[in-house]
Amino acid sequence: MISCLLLLTCALALNAVVQVPELVEVEVGRTIRLKCGTNGMPPTYCYTIIWTRIDPGTKKLVTLINTVTPKDSGVSEKEAECFFDIENATVDNSGTYYCFVVYGKMVYIGNGSIVIVTQERKTALPPINILLPSDDINGSFAPLLCMIPGVVPQLRMFWLIDREEQGGFTETVWRKTADETVEFTQNQVLVPAEKWERGAVCTCVVEFAGRIARKSVQSHGNHKEDNIAEE
Repeated sequence: MISCLLLLTCALALNAVVQVPELVEVEVGRTIRLKCGTNGMPPTYCYTIIWTRIDPGTKKLVTLINTVTPKDSGVSEKEAECFFDIENATVDNSGTYYCFVVYGKMVYIGNGSIVIVTQERKTALPPINILLPSDDINGSFAPLLCMIPGVVPQLRMFWLIDREEQGGFTETVWRKTADETVEFTQNQVLVPAEKWERGAVCTCVVEFAGRIARKSVQSHGNHKEDNIAEE
């Protein structure tokens, strides 16, 4: 059946069938909705649409059973928009999905939707390192530098100085290590020397992927202590 349909697509009209999204990546257990819509073609009924998937491992084309009813899909006067739902997605649902629209003796194929289903994974928090000021502070401020390796998108860094929030200055820099040159994201804050010398708790806070990591430092004379906690 499918091989016959593929042969009929020789008369394919370019852009006649549009699929969205072109690419979707979700974690296991989520629901995915794919849409197949016509572009300038007469409206068609959703039950005439055939959904298929190319298995990324075997490369075989598999015909699928659509659980979305025509009422759920809906047909407008100008175009048809039909849907295919993947509920409680598993890794085995990964692949490229195509919709075939039957119109008279013609069969039109969509542009395809690539579906990637990944195992749920907890995003690792980046390690935090704080560079402390020298023991002999010259001037009115003690500079503190909070660093994490790499460039992390959607990351926020700030400081709590005696529980008062300070934004500091965040930038990306390259630093030379023993073996290589590494890119870091860093945030510098200037702490009043009087606060630092009396042992104020200075905490670098990193917010990333809905999680929080923090590292605290303080000075008691020449003795500096640090600790780290993750949430």
